[in-house]
Amino acid sequence: MAKEEKKPETTSATGTAGAAAQRRLRMDTANMKSAYCNFFMAQDNPNEVVLNFGFNQNLGSTQQELQVQLLQQVILHPATARRVKDTLVQLFEKRDGRRARAGAQAEPPKKLN
Repeated sequence: MAKEEKKPETTSATGTAGAAAQRRLRMDTANMKSAYCNFFMAQDNPNEVVLNFGFNQNLGSTQQELQVQLLQQVILHPATARRVKDTLVQLFEKRDGRRARAGAQAEPPKKLN
């Protein structure tokens, strides 16, 4: 059975900040697959951005040749790829801010004599 997630999404029909309306986003996860990836590669052409995700089986190896198992290829319209980039930048800015605050709250290391 498919797990269905409902997430409110704020959208603007006219593109202006003052005219935001609520839309419900329904996600069908019936065919979703998850995989751990520690490798990615990106390519582009005028019409699309292609992201390949995979698993580097020789992580930390000094071999000249990498053995990567490609797991997923995602093809995006350039405008969608730009939104993904912007979202990732925001996510890491927030994440880095949280980590900096957590580090400031932690006790400083004790000096050893």
